[in-house]
Amino acid sequence: MRLPTRILLLISMMLSPLVLQAAESVVTMAYRTTEKQPFIAKAPDNSGLFEDMYQEAARRAGLTLRIVRMPKVRVINALKEGEVDFYPQFTFSAKRSAYSFFAPNGLRVAYYAISTPEIERLASVADFDGLTLLHGLGNPDYLTKLGFGAARVTHLEVAEMDLQKAIHMLQKRRADAYIYEAEPLAYALLQSGASDIRLHKELSDQVEWATLGISRRSVLLALEPNPDFNPDAPISRSNQAERLVPGSPMARMVAALDSMKQDGTLAALSERYLGR
Repeated sequence: MRLPTRILLLISMMLSPLVLQAAESVVTMAYRTTEKQPFIAKAPDNSGLFEDMYQEAARRAGLTLRIVRMPKVRVINALKEGEVDFYPQFTFSAKRSAYSFFAPNGLRVAYYAISTPEIERLASVADFDGLTLLHGLGNPDYLTKLGFGAARVTHLEVAEMDLQKAIHMLQKRRADAYIYEAEPLAYALLQSGASDIRLHKELSDQVEWATLGISRRSVLLALEPNPDFNPDAPISRSNQAERLVPGSPMARMVAALDSMKQDGTLAALSERYLGR
């Protein structure tokens, strides 16, 4: 028997809040398909530090974590369209701030470089002059970020770059050097067993607190004007025009990460996965 249209409409109106509530109880993290050990394994395996820390943060925030894997360019598009809620560790840039809100994730991040063996040191603009640098498509410009943007270098763009591919390309002399986050880069070099690649820990003594990038079109994100915003200063991770609305789903998620930092949970996970 077919129900009258008005009855179907009434049922739909009654179910809609329930459907919306169910959707808002799931927070979706997106990451590229390649591995970033020990943070996340190669798809479809999501195991690693990111899965453990964000599952716990979601639980504390009253949410359920869902992880999706796709190529990096598709991840960026999904963030822009609000098809996913956040990227677990996203380096701030003014360009990215147009589609992402940045919040601390409680982890520290530093940067190393790897190179062909004849390059003895990478610690100044002059050291980088004339080199060809590998650059993963969609990754930030680490050279500029670390203060070496004036160096005259050639960038070799590579889609779906993973660290073993970077090591292999340096071994084949396709490029001279590659810059990336310290722990996964050192881990990948150790796992590769390569003896003809040099690790540069002297690249920078800069250590900062990492950020996650939240899609500005996420249904879980609620923002309000930031009273501490300085319109005369450049937009940065610490100077954004908006702030999270307290009690909103992503605000609870960020607060949970902060509580995990304060109570030692993140330190214990870092010791387990990163050895520090």
